[in-house]
Amino acid sequence: MTHLALLLLLLAAPAAGAAEPAPAPPPQVISFDEAVARARTRALGSLVAAEEIRRAEGLLAQARSGSLPAVGLNGSYTRLNAARFSGPIKVAPEEQLSGNVQATLTLSPSRWYQWSHASDQVDVARAGAADVQRSAALTAARAYLTVVGLRRVVEVSRSAVGTAQAHYDFAHARRQAGVGNALDELRA
Repeated sequence: MTHLALLLLLLAAPAAGAAEPAPAPPPQVISFDEAVARARTRALGSLVAAEEIRRAEGLLAQARSGSLPAVGLNGSYTRLNAARFSGPIKVAPEEQLSGNVQATLTLSPSRWYQWSHASDQVDVARAGAADVQRSAALTAARAYLTVVGLRRVVEVSRSAVGTAQAHYDFAHARRQAGVGNALDELRA
């Protein structure tokens, strides 16, 4: 036996003491619209495309951050045990409070270009996601319609079997009555 044949034999054989697997639940019947909607939202490609949009939006925020104003706040509070004097002049009060605010804005055309480029990448990711969803919807629609078509083929085949049986019964009855012949019965 080859290794592959042995492996297939081991996989097909039930394990010792293993219980019978539970029967699979009956298939769920869903509508065409629901099948397409599920395919659009649950397809792996759609999930990856949604994450690509989030990634592109994160890169946009990162690129935009270098072009936005930055504000810095600074403050300090000092409490001395007593005010400080140099002769009759008070040079440092007992409590001191100081603070400053600094705002900066970088004017850099290269950062504006990066911002614009990152914005374009978000649009590209959204278009890609729409294309993936459209493709998943078309695949689901084709599969659904294929199943519907095959069901119709089965119905037609069952009808043909019923018609053939009726034709045979009719030819057999004619032969039994002495009106038909064996050739008609064999054809039926």
